Amino acid sequence: KAICTDIIARAFTNAGYNLRMLVDKDIKGNFGEYPWELWEVKAADPNIDYRRPENLIIFFQRNAKSLIIDIDPKKSKNLFQWLPGDIIFWDINRNGSVDHCGVLSDRPNKEKIPYVIHNYIEPGYTVEEDVLQKWLVVGHFRFPGK
Repeated sequence: KAICTDIIARAFTNAGYNLRMLVDKDIKGNFGEYPWELWEVKAADPNIDYRRPENLIIFFQRNAKSLIIDIDPKKSKNLFQWLPGDIIFWDINRNGSVDHCGVLSDRPNKEKIPYVIHNYIEPGYTVEEDVLQKWLVVGHFRFPGK
């Protein structure tokens, strides 16, 4: 069953990167940077670690270009900073946690705000939707980019 992070992994595979290996390598070199207390684990697991949004945002903070998180459809300079393929992270519940992610589409809405390709409980499978502003954006990255 696919989850939101699988969209990121698939996009990376299509671009010629192995996200699982990249995240595992970063974790091995920077174990203390990752939020292991969230899951009460003491060891990395390369089969799971890259599938946790909380780990992925740290990986991108460390290894990608960090971009703006404010969306202003009235300013074209702002919208030009949201490009297809950018990785987005949200705090859906607005409780200080990173709990969802997706990839920007090349398809915009009427206001020129990009759609997002993501997996979510509703509808339960991969979709391309106008949800960029639906939740609190807490991360916006471009890879490679540092």
